[in-house]
Amino acid sequence: MKLLLTMPNSFCNTMSDKSAFKPLPSPSARSQSAHILSYSDAPPSQAPPPIVYPSSKSPSRLRWAAFAWAVLLALAMLGPLAALLVYIFVIHGYVVDVDGGVIYTGAAFNVITSLSNIVSKVSDLALVPVVGLMATIVAAEWYRASNVYEGRGRPTPVHLGAAMSLLGGPNPRTLWGALRLWLGWGSTSRHSHVRMPKTLRLSILLCTWLLVLHYGISALDQALHWTTHPRSVVEKTNDVLLTEDMRYSRPFNDTRCAEWKADPENADRASYIRDSCGLQNGSNNAMYIDQPEGARTLANASTSNSVAWTNQGSAIMVPATRPNISYTARALGVSANCKSLTQQCVTCKTSGSCVGAEGTSEARLWFTCPTLNTTSVNLDETTYVDGLINPATNGQLTLSGSGYQYFDNLAQTNPFRYAFVGQSFAYAGIGDYLSGQLVGDTGFITWGHQGGLNVVDCQVMAVDTVYKFTPPATYTVQSSVPSSLLHAQYLSNFVPAGSAITTAIQGAGTRPGSMTFADATALELAKRTVAGAAVLFDSAPLVEVLGRPVVGSTVRVSVLALFCLLAGLFGLTSLLVGLLAASSLRGITSPFVSVIRQRLLSPYGVLLDLYGRPSEREKDLMSDTLTKMFDDTHEGDRLVIGPRLEGRRWRVRSHRQEQAL
Repeated sequence: MKLLLTMPNSFCNTMSDKSAFKPLPSPSARSQSAHILSYSDAPPSQAPPPIVYPSSKSPSRLRWAAFAWAVLLALAMLGPLAALLVYIFVIHGYVVDVDGGVIYTGAAFNVITSLSNIVSKVSDLALVPVVGLMATIVAAEWYRASNVYEGRGRPTPVHLGAAMSLLGGPNPRTLWGALRLWLGWGSTSRHSHVRMPKTLRLSILLCTWLLVLHYGISALDQALHWTTHPRSVVEKTNDVLLTEDMRYSRPFNDTRCAEWKADPENADRASYIRDSCGLQNGSNNAMYIDQPEGARTLANASTSNSVAWTNQGSAIMVPATRPNISYTARALGVSANCKSLTQQCVTCKTSGSCVGAEGTSEARLWFTCPTLNTTSVNLDETTYVDGLINPATNGQLTLSGSGYQYFDNLAQTNPFRYAFVGQSFAYAGIGDYLSGQLVGDTGFITWGHQGGLNVVDCQVMAVDTVYKFTPPATYTVQSSVPSSLLHAQYLSNFVPAGSAITTAIQGAGTRPGSMTFADATALELAKRTVAGAAVLFDSAPLVEVLGRPVVGSTVRVSVLALFCLLAGLFGLTSLLVGLLAASSLRGITSPFVSVIRQRLLSPYGVLLDLYGRPSEREKDLMSDTLTKMFDDTHEGDRLVIGPRLEGRRWRVRSHRQEQAL
């Protein structure tokens, strides 16, 4: 049975004439096809003219067009996304590193953001075509339902309005209106008695999904712009570099110490000489063996060694020269953790009296805190009190001067404890002395004319460190483990005097937000201990050459991953909808689906039915250019709008001037 579509001339202009519409008879069980799409007002004896339609309306061509659009939209979305990932992880994959949720890549900042912007723009442009593919599915279902008596796939007028609004212009406003109609919220509840067609419900879900993806992609594109920053990263090099010639590691020189101890000439010498690794020979010129290089290393004037702080605050021995490459190497270092005992156990009143410290005169101050073990500090003398803590005291601190001998009083554990009483005028009052006053949270207590006093207790540990050097001067710890007790004993001989530490960090902790005196002490103590033992370090090959610094970017893993996920889902959704659109046309041989689809995407078809005069050319009625469906326009076709009385009800209607009441 062929489908016939003829439009009577009187049909379009007599929509208000209810007599023009007669109910269709119920078709028999043997004939239930084409009873809606095929009708004519011509006499039965007169055959209707044939329908003329272009070959482009063939369903097979429409299927191929849907498939082509599906592939095109998917490629348009996934292509720039793939280019972004290839640019970061393949083209610049040799410099990619992930640390702390951040990707360090040699990819240029402007290229990354440009590609992400293209992906975001494509999602914006592809939204309407994807929904247009969904309109093909709705049109196919509407066509099938129209050829089945009481087909549930037919929309009501209000359903058709929602479909045209949503499919013709998907946005939050049209989506909200369609959702309210579907769920029967508010004033739309009176339209919920007729169930919305399934394909229209799927269209609402699809538009919701696509809009969430689209706005999510746009937001993540902005987040990618905000969180991606240009910076220097390490470019892994393919050059053949001889690591044996790059002696950047600084381990302890165990060979030197073993040879000195095994020397027969030292067999009858005192133990502190045998254990001195050649730095103590029993003469009065021993200081010239280690102190010159130690002083140069501390001042960064050595030609072979330097001391650097790592990102964890430990001090390590490094080469004096800093190459323009990134590498990993090993080094012996010192990690220290200090606290002010004065701050913890001494409290002073505004009157000058203190709990935990007593002064018999301006020249003498007694610390009576239990943890200080009644330590006496005689301010008349120039002796600064410092020394290693004997573990046998069970944690009690007894300071009685630095009476230990060189290479005689060694650390007994690793880590070991070191304490000193720091004196500084930087914490005293201006113009006159203040007695019995604590200076903020620095731990210093002012007393007499000697400035401030601070009892500091430190835990010091020798550590074997593997670090990564990043030009120009960043040392990042890769691993750090306690070194041997023997190394700790050697390093303990070079713990600086408390006066040297206090002098180097005068005034630390006095400014708000600055590093505390205890933390500054830990850094300075570690640095001076390593520098003093410079002659005991050996040079060794580095662990690995990582590469050279280049200008790259840092990208947040979470932002990039979410952006790629949503963009990928958008591309796959486009492909799936296109394939479903092509599949929905299977079994349909009529060209009317294309016409129905155009009427869903544009209001021209409905306006033609209500007000227009159809074109005299039959082929124009199925043109993709919907304005061709209308006959030539004249001045009499202008519409007026306003209230119009229909029966006993006023309605706002648009109509031609000659139809006005």
